[in-house]
Amino acid sequence: MEDNIYLRFEDIDNIDYKSSIISLLERRHERVRGVYIPNKKHEFVREIVNIINRYAGCERDFERKLYNMINKDEIKTIYFAIRRSLTEHRPELSDVLEPLSGVEKVMFFVGLGYRKSLDDMYEKDVPEIINDLIKTGYDLIHKRHQIKKHTHKYRRPLKLPGSQKYTKENREIHRAGYDFKKLLDIEKESGSEDDQERTAIFLDSLNPKQLKYLERKFGREAIGGYALVWREDESIFNFREEDLSD
Repeated sequence: MEDNIYLRFEDIDNIDYKSSIISLLERRHERVRGVYIPNKKHEFVREIVNIINRYAGCERDFERKLYNMINKDEIKTIYFAIRRSLTEHRPELSDVLEPLSGVEKVMFFVGLGYRKSLDDMYEKDVPEIINDLIKTGYDLIHKRHQIKKHTHKYRRPLKLPGSQKYTKENREIHRAGYDFKKLLDIEKESGSEDDQERTAIFLDSLNPKQLKYLERKFGREAIGGYALVWREDESIFNFREEDLSD
């Protein structure tokens, strides 16, 4: 799996694709009616893979891998997530799903079907939305598996390819928010140039996803005397001494 999901979706990072994904989230069915409901686990798996393949093909032998990877109850969760979110054929989804691995495609649909609040989704760009939905899918499937493991219904832990990356990435993003708030509090209390420069150096060390998160959480005005300079694939916060003057 590529490290930077932004690179995979830079060609579709526009309002049309964003509107399409948001509309799928807004038009989800609470209950699934009038569709084929499989009975056995392998039937659920086959239907899941068949539906996804209509948009973008999964890797070879993915049906077998999915069957062996996830238990039946969670497979049913995936199936109903797809049925909830796909109320009609949406050909533009092919461009969204094509860059994803088979597991990521599955988790994208789980997130699409079961993400709760949509409020912050309107603020995000296409790569952020896709990343968010995939992580939501991983989290939900892991959570449901773990509940059954703790009650001894399941014996083995669930290991999904790629899930560690999304967990680590989310932890790093939120850690940046915690650290930035701490630095702002120190800077506000002291008012010293050294503390302002320390904040600038910290911002300079962050990646684009972390910076976008800080901007949404704290607002651009919270950046204060720091100038955002974009350079191809990285963003740099430059500390400006003139902004320290009264």
